[in-house]
Amino acid sequence: MSSEDFHPLKVHLEDIISATDNFGPNKLIGSGGFGSVYKGELSLPNGQTMIAFKRLDAKHGQGDNEFSKEIMMLSKYKHENLASLLCFCDEGHERILGYKYASRGSLDRYLELEVALEEQDISQNGINMFELGKLAVPPLSYESEEKHHLLLMKGFRYQDTTWLSVDKNKRVCEIISATKCITVVDDRDFRLTREENSRFDYVLGGIRHFQIKARAQFLIPHVTYNINLLYKFTHWDYGTCLPYKYKLEEETHYSGPFITELREDGWLVSQLYRFTCHQRRQQFTIECLDGDSWDDSWRSNKFFLEGIEFRPVNHETEENNIMDSNQNWEQKFPIDYIDLLELSKENIQWTTKKEAYFLLRQGFLIEEEHGELWFSIDKNMKKRLMIPARACLYDNEWTWKSFPESRFEVVAEDEMESSS
Repeated sequence: MSSEDFHPLKVHLEDIISATDNFGPNKLIGSGGFGSVYKGELSLPNGQTMIAFKRLDAKHGQGDNEFSKEIMMLSKYKHENLASLLCFCDEGHERILGYKYASRGSLDRYLELEVALEEQDISQNGINMFELGKLAVPPLSYESEEKHHLLLMKGFRYQDTTWLSVDKNKRVCEIISATKCITVVDDRDFRLTREENSRFDYVLGGIRHFQIKARAQFLIPHVTYNINLLYKFTHWDYGTCLPYKYKLEEETHYSGPFITELREDGWLVSQLYRFTCHQRRQQFTIECLDGDSWDDSWRSNKFFLEGIEFRPVNHETEENNIMDSNQNWEQKFPIDYIDLLELSKENIQWTTKKEAYFLLRQGFLIEEEHGELWFSIDKNMKKRLMIPARACLYDNEWTWKSFPESRFEVVAEDEMESSS
């Protein structure tokens, strides 16, 4: 039996091309080993009907015999859980099957179970990877679990203003576009612009004073995240530190300037805060203000803000290896570590002993009788203090300059060196 025996169901290719905007990406609703599926409205004997067109790909083994068998089977059997075959096309090299469009999706979707259960085991308390991939438009097409993970690590844009990805441990990383989460307070040099390699259509440029209201939607409970500011200078070789100071809405004192790293994609990343997630949806309000070292040289070099990133903390560092290799590290940890953390000038937040360790290793400013000191511990858990140059050098023998990268913001420069 051939497809010609079902001639009343046959439609012309040009009608399908018109209905799907020539198989345009805006009409694509799915894909798989058989080919791609597009939606479009077609005029049938019973009136205008929305149809899902499955465009078979001959490279995946769908020959004429299989095509005819599928027409015969789907036109013969009717069931409420089976998509009804409404039409087909076999003109030229095209083999297309038209089904009743299921607007609620396929049944398998419901039933700074086997695949779903497998994915749920992987992600545990967070959104499962199978469902995360469906948020992409079009949904991610993959041949294996490994390929699916690689696609998620690469990431995809969700609803234009959010970028979703996962790390190698399958924990969700969420970036919120600056155009969505940043409110400009000082707009003297503000502009909306496009920037190469950005994940979003637009970035914000020339901002000196702004407020961040970032609401993450896909975080995993009990995972520790860094809140990062993503930005870039006009000239890649200008530097890596932007002279901002910042604070949470509920805080009274500003921190800063930023400690920054340069990523391979050319964007600079500054860590603002670290927190342990307690629920999937989290919201933070952060105020950023240009620091005292903002001068004409900074203003002349334009910069762009891409967004705010919620990235899972990766503790696979040298310190972490030391902790893992030394089963008695907790016994060596300072008994008074809570009191030490409370010495910080800023409001440090932590929930586990391991987080406290990393905070103490990174260090922080403390206020002593004679001024500020930088406190930290070394890898052997020994306490150490760094004294600022201004506390031990004569003012009249040195030139004092603002230096945002410094822990103390001000450094000493040899007068002879500066005069030359």
